[in-house]
Amino acid sequence: MQILIRCRTQFLGVFVLLLALPILAMAQEVALTFDDLPAHGALPPGMTRVELAKSIIATLKSANAPQVYGFFNAVRLEEVPQDRAVLEQWRAAGFLLGNHTYTHMSLTDNTVEAFEKDIAANEPILRSLMGNEDWHWFRYPFLWEGETLEKRNAVRAYLKEHGYRVAQVSLDFGDYAWNAPYARCLEKNDQKSIEWLKSSYMDTAQQYIELDRKMSQMLFGRDIKYVMLLHIGGERFCG
Repeated sequence: MQILIRCRTQFLGVFVLLLALPILAMAQEVALTFDDLPAHGALPPGMTRVELAKSIIATLKSANAPQVYGFFNAVRLEEVPQDRAVLEQWRAAGFLLGNHTYTHMSLTDNTVEAFEKDIAANEPILRSLMGNEDWHWFRYPFLWEGETLEKRNAVRAYLKEHGYRVAQVSLDFGDYAWNAPYARCLEKNDQKSIEWLKSSYMDTAQQYIELDRKMSQMLFGRDIKYVMLLHIGGERFCG
């Protein structure tokens, strides 16, 4: 499976190509998408969000990753206005942005009306950053489409009416779960635990990707063009 990404981190310790995993031996197309820009999870000690983004972007560019998508929540800019530089760097690299709602709102826990307002609230910054390029891609926070059929259908109709396409996910291994443990271990310089995190990260990725590919075979009888969900966190690209 051709995954156009190289993990360049203190956490992984060495350059790691996901395509080196035995289960990825067959060349496949994978779109890389990052959620929760401009800020997600705990930062490693001594690193800013902007520095983290620069590291991620440099790694993606060095691996010749084309048109990576980032889905962002503009409320983060209310909390830390300078983090807008993360989104600006993302665009300057030629990468694209999509809507992840303004506050990372759960449709399951809110009304359709509130959810639609949260989608719309994210659009002014999205328009300003994307310029003439199409920004009508939407990813549900938590990948949740609501707890009722009525909610799901109502929001789907809203998205269609407003020109959005939904950015679904077909490869996901919960990469965000390593973020906080990595930051804690790095702060303590706990190399033994960092090595364990490294191993568990790759093992889990392998297991989940293998399962996702099996599901593709069951449903379609072949490998599909996959969409991988990642997060802009320090567990992967610091250093």
